[in-house]
Amino acid sequence: RPLDSSYAAPEYIDAYEIGFKADLLDNSLRINAAAFMYEYTDQQFINVVGISNFLENAGASEIIGAEAEIWWRASERLTIQLGVGILETEYTDLELRDTSTLADLDDTIKLDGNELISAPPLNVSISADYDIYTGDSGYLSLNLNANYQDEQWFSAYNDAAGYEQGREDAYTIYNARPGWYDNDGRYQIALWGKNITDEEYKTYSINLQASFGIDYYMIGDPMMYGLEATYNF
Repeated sequence: RPLDSSYAAPEYIDAYEIGFKADLLDNSLRINAAAFMYEYTDQQFINVVGISNFLENAGASEIIGAEAEIWWRASERLTIQLGVGILETEYTDLELRDTSTLADLDDTIKLDGNELISAPPLNVSISADYDIYTGDSGYLSLNLNANYQDEQWFSAYNDAAGYEQGREDAYTIYNARPGWYDNDGRYQIALWGKNITDEEYKTYSINLQASFGIDYYMIGDPMMYGLEATYNF
């Protein structure tokens, strides 16, 4: 890449956001929610082409979304937390080199309408804490939680120029943690399990077809479990 074109221009953003916070039901229910719209001009992003990283400018892009967090003390023993995020993203003006013809530096491809990188349209997280037993010395509590990620792209090319494998389908990760907790906060001991259904999913992808004829993937953590003990002096 020529030196005189290796610098990215400054990016500019017009940001609009509205939200609210509310405590309800005698403060047993808390809701935080917001809606937002971001309009970028010359948005900067890292474009990975083979083994090279380039700081690029997208001519224009738009992000519209909403998010909400809910905390609910359902009973003396049960607490539930819920988080939801919704996104609609689009490069409204984007032109990059056509990586299928790298020998021609002037060959470009229009990518207007593509989704932004790592921007799943929907993500949801839910967590529940239930006190199974409470006694004079401590309590036994179980935490169950799940995280859902919608489908997403790992490259601004989306499915163009041979990048169609650079994506991840929707997936859900489940975790669990039963533990015993001292009432005075001196110690705790817990079992934990992460990705307990052993879901296979990708967290990142790089197209190395032009250099090595392969696609490189970073895989998320497999099922893991362990024992954790803490003592506070």
